[in-house]
Amino acid sequence: MCAMYPKLDEEGTYLYSVHVMQDITESKKVIEAEIMKETAEAANKAKSDFLANMSHELRTPLNAILGFSELMSTGLGGPLTDQQKEYVTDIFTSGQHLLSLINDILDLSKVEAGKMELQMSELDIKRLLESSISLFKEKAYKQSLQ
Repeated sequence: MCAMYPKLDEEGTYLYSVHVMQDITESKKVIEAEIMKETAEAANKAKSDFLANMSHELRTPLNAILGFSELMSTGLGGPLTDQQKEYVTDIFTSGQHLLSLINDILDLSKVEAGKMELQMSELDIKRLLESSISLFKEKAYKQSLQ
């Protein structure tokens, strides 16, 4: 900020002037930081809103897939061949895995927002490996891999 104050005598003749300057660098930095903070908070809220909406949109059809594949695997939809049973089981297992991933993404979002804390727990390695193998089984089968 800069201001000039001229000093005149009684007849209006210019004698001198006083210039006042103020460094506003720090003020500008504070304002810019506040704008950046507000922008980041708005982006974070938009991300959280998006995740909440998408989780609902993904879960609804996924629950139908899980429900119908479970129904088929029990034989209530009619008899299945062994190969069809295996396919239906793979559909159900993959659906459960996808639902777990969606839940993990939402949990991570809650952790970031400070609404949930991470907790250490035991992991069943055998179950993890079996579910991982089932995800790649179809791709391997299509490429004639064992």
